[in-house]
Amino acid sequence: MNELPVLQESGASKPPNLSTEGNSNLPVSPSKIDDILGRACPQVQGSAENVSGIWSTFHTIYNAKIARALKKAFAKVTVQHEIKDGNGRLDIRLVTGYQNKVEIEKQPVAVIELKTGGLKLFQACEYAIRNKCPVILIELLSGDVHVIKLSAAYEIMAEAKNEIEDIQQIKEFGATIPGQDCKWCTKTCKDRIVQYAPYRVSANTFQDRACILKNNYPRAMEKLIAEINKIIRENESNFSTSLKNLSKSLISNTPQQFSFLTSF
Repeated sequence: MNELPVLQESGASKPPNLSTEGNSNLPVSPSKIDDILGRACPQVQGSAENVSGIWSTFHTIYNAKIARALKKAFAKVTVQHEIKDGNGRLDIRLVTGYQNKVEIEKQPVAVIELKTGGLKLFQACEYAIRNKCPVILIELLSGDVHVIKLSAAYEIMAEAKNEIEDIQQIKEFGATIPGQDCKWCTKTCKDRIVQYAPYRVSANTFQDRACILKNNYPRAMEKLIAEINKIIRENESNFSTSLKNLSKSLISNTPQQFSFLTSF
């Protein structure tokens, strides 16, 4: 019987490969990271999540609605909706070119990811790293809002690339880890121990979900706007501090730079 090859150990001996361009260089799209890391078996094929189109319908409607509401609430901020970001796609990105009435290079204020179903932690962290700004997750099923800051995103994603490479090594060897993943897997496999159970949407699921999202939307928007205001205030404070430090630096260096004038 063949034995599994020895995998390179993740950790300090193999540091995360994070580029200076704000990209963690993962070999997969951000939307797939959580699916890959959340499954024990590397051979899983298919996904129950894509069976019904009702989930994308909810997402499309509320994503557009949130974008319009944000433009109304933050008139001076550029609201970008459903935009391509490398091999991913952002739901909403807020970009500003003004800080304290001073025009500067346009910078992302926040990326907003709407979830009408489950959350995707690693996807959000990857977007934070790429855009060098916080990511705000809107969990519309509960009405909650979660903020992932850039520093936390780097820490969370530190081992993701190594883990995905380890999973690929196991997959190439042909090994399986049968169990719960078998339920969602469409692959013909001799090791299956759980019967495949394709996802089915019940007759009441659509209307029940629609009512839950509608009722949670106002509370989620209130929390979202509060978090964006907090981020904008922090950015303005940091920018103001940077200007003061720059001014002090210029003043302190001026005598040395222009001391030659005293000789005339």
